[in-house]
Amino acid sequence: LPVKLSWGCLSDISARAIAPMAGGGIACGGAESLCFEPANETRKLSWEPAAKPGAGAYEKVTTYQYVGEGVGSYNKEETVSYKGWHCRWTCFLCVLFLLLGLIGFLAYNLLTGRKEVEARRDKVVLPASAPFDCEAGFWNWQDGWSEHKKFYCCQTVQRGCAVHHTTSLPFDCDAGFSNWQHGWSSAKKQWCC
Repeated sequence: LPVKLSWGCLSDISARAIAPMAGGGIACGGAESLCFEPANETRKLSWEPAAKPGAGAYEKVTTYQYVGEGVGSYNKEETVSYKGWHCRWTCFLCVLFLLLGLIGFLAYNLLTGRKEVEARRDKVVLPASAPFDCEAGFWNWQDGWSEHKKFYCCQTVQRGCAVHHTTSLPFDCDAGFSNWQHGWSSAKKQWCC
């Protein structure tokens, strides 16, 4: 049964090539069938002469009567036209959720981005009367900073403080104290006494 469609994507195409849509419509099989379906369908029946006499399926009598495939002089042709499209509700919800997600993402980035900028600004800003910049040359503070800068930076921002190394004692007098008479060596006894 040939079908003529009066919308943009198809014309004079057989019904076998048209993809049926959920809800009873017919689509081109392209992107429009994902989110949109045709609305306000109207059908018009017309009788077109066959390509050659005797090749159609109907014969003109007082009315058109089916006489068999390839016997009649006319073919039955149905024209389907649509007067608009309407969006499927699932696509509408998908677009709505995508927009809400995008708005949430942008709001989160704007709020956290400001906090990061403020934190960096608070970290970098030095008082106008600071005698030394404790960030400058920190990678080589032990050899490159003066003693005054080391003292100032150690006192104000805890950077550049000298590390004091202590030597360990030769013996721990608390270890094994409950059995010191039999468990300690004579050198440890002499050190701890």
